[in-house]
Amino acid sequence: MRAYQLPKGGAGIDALVKVERPNPKPAYRQVVVKVNACSLNFRDLGIVRGTYRMPVRENLIPPGGEAPSDVHASALGGGIDGMLAEYVVLEEDGVVKIPAHLSLEEGATLPCAGVTVWNAMMEHAKLIAGQTVLLQGTGGVSIFGLQLARTMGIQVIITSSSDDKIARAKALGANHGINYKTTPDWEKAALGFTGGRGVDHVVEVGGAATFARSFGAIRVGAGPR
Repeated sequence: MRAYQLPKGGAGIDALVKVERPNPKPAYRQVVVKVNACSLNFRDLGIVRGTYRMPVRENLIPPGGEAPSDVHASALGGGIDGMLAEYVVLEEDGVVKIPAHLSLEEGATLPCAGVTVWNAMMEHAKLIAGQTVLLQGTGGVSIFGLQLARTMGIQVIITSSSDDKIARAKALGANHGINYKTTPDWEKAALGFTGGRGVDHVVEVGGAATFARSFGAIRVGAGPR
């Protein structure tokens, strides 16, 4: 089968090499998947560019979804080969059927950003119609979150350093936008939009740089995720 390998982490996209590998064989409780499309995630770019903080083995097949640090050894496109091959072997509990209304290409975009924010908003926070979520930035996770929230009747406050991106987010359904460059105390603006109560949930993607402000934006009893 055909596959694409990255000889070494940080080698760059131009270093990807097309290779021939034997067709993979499944073990117990595994399935072989024929790959028609796969998506590129920000972590994949980090691995290729050499900015990813975890070690990357040589001749790795990218890309893959994100995983927490304690399971890096089983992270697709990180500790183990990813999806950039004709056939891949996956655990049977790691695959789902694509909904009939989605194309293969559309389905391929969901596993990292889409599932991440679904888990944060719907599984962890259990948000419901009428509640408010604060989404940080306009990257894939936040834009997926915006679309999910609007579909479910959840109010959205979104942040960005670009007024143009905020305008675009509002066109997609965001209720409020905050430019964190011109409004560095954006948590206070979020409190203002909620009448001082605070948001019900923050999808926290900024890490150490934004965590304290995220706690400043949430209501009593809520938390970022």
